[in-house]
Formats: sequence, C-alpha cells, structure tokens
Amino acid sequence: KRPGEYGALAVSMHWIIFFGVVVLFGLVQYSHSFPDKDPMRYVVMDWHKAIGTVVLGLAAIRILWIKIHGAPELVPSPRVTEVTAA
Repeated sequence: KRPGEYGALAVSMHWIIFFGVVVLFGLVQYSHSFPDKDPMRYVVMDWHKAIGTVVLGLAAIRILWIKIHGAPELVPSPRVTEVTAA
C-alpha cells in the first residue's frame, strides 16, 4: 500500500459491498415477478434479508476499519479555470 491509498482489504470490502447491494436490488426486483402469496417470493425475500445482513455487517466493519486505520487524504478537484483551459 502506497501512502494516500486504501489497502487491498479495504478496496476488496468496498467492491464486495457494492456487488452485494447490486444483488440485493436484483433480488427485490425478481421477487416482484411472483404473486403475493407465492412461496417462491418468500424464498427470494429470505435470501434478500440474509445477504442484506451480511452486507450491513461488512459495511459496519469497513466503517470501523476506516476509523481505526484512517482514510487517505482526498485528491483536490481541479479549478474551473484549469478544466476550461484544458
């Protein structure tokens, strides 16, 4: 890890959380394709809840990780004049 960058573990957790949220969104959309009383809808929503619990736990761990290890400095944004000149 170079100074000013997140480590491999923090980056991996970020992407796992991201893809977990995408899967959660997909599961909710898929569950709406079943009638209200269909047992498969409940199975899909149970998976949604289970994966959501894991994602929530990973997000909490990531927040604690950043609090303990710190976050790199933000890269300053270019000025409007610099963007216009480029």
